Amino acid sequence: MTKETARQKAKELVAKMTVEEKLSQLLYNAPAIERLGIEEYNWWNESSHGIHGAGTATVFPHAIAMASTFDPVLVGKVADAVSTEGRAKYNKHIKYGDHDIFKGITFWAPNINIFRDPRWGRGQETFGEDPFLTSMLAVSYINGIQATANSLKRLLAQSILPLIRVLKKTDTDLMPLLISTTFLKHISLHLKKPLKPVFRELWVHITA
Repeated sequence: MTKETARQKAKELVAKMTVEEKLSQLLYNAPAIERLGIEEYNWWNESSHGIHGAGTATVFPHAIAMASTFDPVLVGKVADAVSTEGRAKYNKHIKYGDHDIFKGITFWAPNINIFRDPRWGRGQETFGEDPFLTSMLAVSYINGIQATANSLKRLLAQSILPLIRVLKKTDTDLMPLLISTTFLKHISLHLKKPLKPVFRELWVHITA
């Protein structure tokens, strides 16, 4: 199935849904819509350095460590291996009608947040601080996961986009964030061009 065919089918299905049915599909654990032949699906699966959850899988170095190789070809090979394991696991789960979390064919990776502040505790999930390197490695990862940009043969990569969320009140695990105008300009001016190739390759993307 090509990307264009998949998009057309998706449009046709969405056009047949009620408002309530559309809203239900916005959840990561989307319920089935039996009248349209849509099975339940859990979108939450991760693969930034190997298949996460759902049994044994090969564990590769974290994204920040892979980025330190400055080797897009190597990152592509890692993603290719991850996609093979991911497809095998998915086929097994579907055989037994298992649609639980970490058992789908969509993966929340790569994380292309630009890591500039060590106070953020998940920098190891990114490719580091440089937009150009992040773009090169992300494209290689996505192509390795998806096999080709035009034909869905393995898995769907879902890139986590670099967004800045300014919070107005404190929470149990959130706090107000003061961001300089200089930093905002850098994000808006210097990330769009380097990361544009990433979005061309993706079938699906999510924000975080």
